[in-house]
Order: sequence, then C-alpha cells, then structure tokens
Amino acid sequence: MTEQIESDTGINKDELALILKPVYKDGEDWDGTFMTGVRALSDNEVPDNVLMVLFDTATLMAAFIDACEVYPELHQLVILHREKMLGETLEETDGELTMFSETWGTA
Repeated sequence: MTEQIESDTGINKDELALILKPVYKDGEDWDGTFMTGVRALSDNEVPDNVLMVLFDTATLMAAFIDACEVYPELHQLVILHREKMLGETLEETDGELTMFSETWGTA
C-alpha cells in the first residue's frame, strides 16, 4: 500500500523525518562524512507530546551514529542486532522489504 504524500517535502503531516545529508569537501570525493537533521512540517498534525517522543527518538538515533565512532564495539554489536532483526523481517514479509517496511521502535 502506497501512502499519498501530502506536501512537496516528502513528509506527511503525521511524520517527523530523520535526514542524512552527505558532506562533500571542496572538490574532493565523499569521505563518508554526513550531517543529520530532523524535520517536521510546520502545520503538522502530531500532538506535541507525541512529536517530542519522535524528536527524542530521532536525536537518539543521530547520537548513536556519533557514539559508534567513540565505541567501535557498540557499532559491531548493533550490526549483529540489525542482521538478526532484518532476517526476522525478511522471513515475515516473504523476503520483500520496501521503504515502508516497519520494525517496531527502530528505523
């Protein structure tokens, strides 16, 4: 089932988006550096208390990326967890993942 996007931003009124943007240094190839951001529509329909939980979760995800550089063992642990989680998701959906596949509490 495809959702109808309600704005030209690609974000619906009931969503908060975590944005990943590659950073390019003058004339150089991309070195893997990126910035993170969070965006919701100014006329969003998400109650403030829910929006705060979504914002907290999105910033936690961004903080995780930074923490992985400080604690490489954390990164490896989560890679293993992701593989397990995606394996379960693949089984549940007969091997089809889409951009709308859901994993409860994760992205």
